[in-house]
Amino acid sequence: ACVCDEPLTEEQVSALEEAFAALGTDKNGDGVIKIELRQYSTKNGGDAETALYFNQAADAKLVADITSGESYFFLTDDPYDLQRSYLILANADGSEPDEYDRETADKVFRLGDCRALSGLDAALSELYLGRRWFSGRAAKGHEADAALWDALTRGTGQ
Repeated sequence: ACVCDEPLTEEQVSALEEAFAALGTDKNGDGVIKIELRQYSTKNGGDAETALYFNQAADAKLVADITSGESYFFLTDDPYDLQRSYLILANADGSEPDEYDRETADKVFRLGDCRALSGLDAALSELYLGRRWFSGRAAKGHEADAALWDALTRGTGQ
């Protein structure tokens, strides 16, 4: 999931999906590694009332994603706000943060610091990536996602 003020361009989305797929594993054995980036833009143009409606719609879609456990990775331009608002980012070891833990230093890394993603355009390099924590059974089925996290964080200090 990408939770940013402004949506990424189609070219940026494609570049990220391809870069992640190159590091990923085939989850279901069909020979295809599929990465799908969902965008939840938190800032929309227009007058204040229109922007408010679009923000509420994006928030509802994001909450549905979080509730269903669809997204494992969260890409953002404001990790503190994401954690403060939703408390979804895992600790560095993947464990659940304290219910009042709104810090992000040990939960995210800047894409520009990821050796495996070198070559991304400058705007993408400034974004942060974190993973969500899952409790109990919800974590099942995300083993390949955890392996991708390990590949992405290798050498980033995470």
